[in-house]
Amino acid sequence: MFDHKDHFHCPVMATRNRIFWSPGVSLKDFALRHPDVSESVLVVEVSDTTLYYDKRRKAALYAEAGIADYWIINLSNRTLEVRRSPTLLPHGWDYANLTVYTETQSVTVLLHSAVTVSVASLLPLASTQNS
Repeated sequence: MFDHKDHFHCPVMATRNRIFWSPGVSLKDFALRHPDVSESVLVVEVSDTTLYYDKRRKAALYAEAGIADYWIINLSNRTLEVRRSPTLLPHGWDYANLTVYTETQSVTVLLHSAVTVSVASLLPLASTQNS
């Protein structure tokens, strides 16, 4: 999410040099400030109960801010939804491309082509039920 200074508050953010797993991580580059939009190359939301909001409102905000790579870890469906190509459409800001990856697939970070992430590595272990 954004605050009044256009800072992001989200579970995971990748900048050109670092990956942040939470806004409070103390790393030298951002010890005194949050990354800004120009430094952000990837935003990842972990979503269960906020899925509708993350797909609609947050996607619009991130698209408008120019975030080229927006991922939603959909815990309910055990998938990764990757949104790319922010675009101003007649109804407002959104992403032109949406690809849904299953837990058996991998995805490459758009602006870091050397980084490939297994969807399964982003998901909690599948629960098993005893019959």
